[in-house]
Amino acid sequence: MTTVALAGASTGLGHQILQALLDTKKHNVVVLSRGPSPDLAALGANVKTVDYNDQASLVAALSGVHTVISAIGGMAGTGTGIREGQLALVAAAHKAGVSRFAPSEFAVVSSDFCDLYKPKIEVLDAIKATGMGYTRYCCGLFLNIMGSGTPKGQEEALGGLRPWNFVINMKAGTADVPGDGTDPISLTTTRDIGRFVAASLDLETWPELTLFEGDRKSFRDLVALAEEVQGRKFLVKENSISEMKQASEKAPETTFYNDTRIHFAEGGGVTGRELNDLFPDLKPTSAKEYVEHWWSGVKLGEPQWEENRMFN
Repeated sequence: MTTVALAGASTGLGHQILQALLDTKKHNVVVLSRGPSPDLAALGANVKTVDYNDQASLVAALSGVHTVISAIGGMAGTGTGIREGQLALVAAAHKAGVSRFAPSEFAVVSSDFCDLYKPKIEVLDAIKATGMGYTRYCCGLFLNIMGSGTPKGQEEALGGLRPWNFVINMKAGTADVPGDGTDPISLTTTRDIGRFVAASLDLETWPELTLFEGDRKSFRDLVALAEEVQGRKFLVKENSISEMKQASEKAPETTFYNDTRIHFAEGGGVTGRELNDLFPDLKPTSAKEYVEHWWSGVKLGEPQWEENRMFN
């Protein structure tokens, strides 16, 4: 059995990946944790407490590990965030003789369209410099954003994510679409991301990009689906690229939101289906299935605009 180490298992996405790895019963799963995690140990993982500022502890924890998968979250500059924590992990993995490393990506293919994602480029460069095998998991946008606000079990609907409204506010009945909203976007639930990641470990060699998606829809498609399921007409606002740039200049705290919308309007929202094709029996949740499950039968009032926040 291959020994796989997972960093960031306490995050929503990381927990989904952990569960999927354990469900395969094909791997010895080591969880790197900054503190005791009896809940993760109870699932069957071998939890090792590490200090990301202590290379020796990281190297020791990675002894005998073949593959490292990172689901570390957080912002650059936090000390244990997506940059610093991962750079320490990469260096330790190299010293421990790890064969391959998957950094915390789980988004679109490009990472250079916004400042928030630029640390991912630095981490990837560090992995390449070690000579370890690597792959970037690219799955598009989390389909779970369509679950924010549902009264039918929001926590489960979000799949471990925090509640947030990105472009579409399902409860308010509004959509703040990039461009005319017709550009296609890859969408995948966190549960399905975990399943695809676990399946990819069966591959003898990793591609530099592991591309997959649960579904592919435009924001206009999603609005139409939401309208059908909820039985009401959404309020939709189209935003040109120049308008989104001006919005960032006016309110810098919205820069990531607008940079991402611009990227989608420029066609950057689609990943690919290579992993889907390799594992045709792995049937991910479609947008229609997801929206119907979490919103059918829900009584809602007239749509009205409200302030959207990336994270509530």
